[in-house]
Amino acid sequence: GELWQYDVLLLCIGYVVYYFTISKNYYDLPNLNRHIVATAREAFHVYSPIAHILGMHKLKSEIETNAFRLLYKRQYFAIMALRYADTIHKTLGSSLDEKLRESNGKRSDKDSSANSDDVSTQITHRHGIPIRPKYLRTAPESVAHQALQDMFEDNNYQDIDTIDNGMKNVLSDITSQLKRILHEDTDLMNDVSSTIVYSRIKEPYSLWRKMLKLHSKHVLQA
Repeated sequence: GELWQYDVLLLCIGYVVYYFTISKNYYDLPNLNRHIVATAREAFHVYSPIAHILGMHKLKSEIETNAFRLLYKRQYFAIMALRYADTIHKTLGSSLDEKLRESNGKRSDKDSSANSDDVSTQITHRHGIPIRPKYLRTAPESVAHQALQDMFEDNNYQDIDTIDNGMKNVLSDITSQLKRILHEDTDLMNDVSSTIVYSRIKEPYSLWRKMLKLHSKHVLQA
């Protein structure tokens, strides 16, 4: 009967250790020490499952996202680029193109100038949701990392048409339709006092796992 109390205590203690260890700004370090790596792995395999069992889904997502970003930095930024690439270009404009040219000395001037064309010509759409520019796949990790950081510091990025915002719009529409269907079911509503519909968009780690499972190359396929 006290097993769940032990789980809660273990989660609280572990989360305090985790928080002060991997919530710091270690993302820019080229090499992580063993303590940070061990804590991140423990967060993945111990504290995240406990949070899931206890129904603390927001905490579970936070632990997984931070640990994923530390342990699998390249995969993390690949997923984020799939969701925010077009936003990076719209918010940073030519400054990102310049960083890309500077970071790749082997690229010819011709190729560099071709890559710096107006971004509106490089973004295609599928079902009304923008798809990332193809050449961003070759962007060095450091450039993509800084670009994402710069983008999230801009409060206006949420208003730009992106894959992420497109998914949020679809999710909001489906949630609204489901609520309407439930409330129109008079037999159901006579038996319940109220209904609550929860919805969410997959976090980077769970999205990455599903893409691996389905052998997908794009978030829209997962």
